[in-house]
Amino acid sequence: MNVYFISGLGADKRVFSNLSFPAHFQIKHINWIEPLERESIADYAKRLSSQIDQNQPFNLVGLSFGGIILTELLKIINPQKAVLISSIKTHTELPLLLRFAGKLRLHKIIPTPMLKSANWFSFKLFGLQSLEERQLFKDILSDTSTNFMRWAIDKVLTWQHESPSKDIIHIHGTSDLILPYQSASADFTIKKGGHFMVFNKHEEITTILTEILTNNS
Repeated sequence: MNVYFISGLGADKRVFSNLSFPAHFQIKHINWIEPLERESIADYAKRLSSQIDQNQPFNLVGLSFGGIILTELLKIINPQKAVLISSIKTHTELPLLLRFAGKLRLHKIIPTPMLKSANWFSFKLFGLQSLEERQLFKDILSDTSTNFMRWAIDKVLTWQHESPSKDIIHIHGTSDLILPYQSASADFTIKKGGHFMVFNKHEEITTILTEILTNNS
């Protein structure tokens, strides 16, 4: 069983490193590519889809911004299961303050150093609890393309998608400070799970994902 994982904005496959699945799960990771100038999120998702072998059954798991990309992919491909973690299914699930910032294009004036700033505030915002998590966060931010990060932030804040796919299964944490649980309409809840829960609540996430992806109904 092929399972494709799509990481979040400013993240990569390392955020999934604590997850552990049965041997018959063939785990594959979608790698971010550089966006083209003025590329739409739909066109970007179409280019990413080339990394997915559609000649055999597959599943998709999207984390945070990766969940938004997953939602766009569902318009052009057909996985057996589609799972969001710490993400949103429509633009109306994005906090009102962030939608307002997107309309005013406030993200366009963020200085580059702030985009890659790892400090006590970002640690709190992402729910980073240990030195290991904070160091991983710093490393991933450092390795992420600034061009991709600016493009992705713009796409999150200006995303327009009103009708959630009925096929999406949503896992969300009650302590997520970036995408609040109250707006998530989640199918599975992780108590005290923050935005980084795929790493620090990995045992619960693994159990739920294994149940979802092995259930044929």
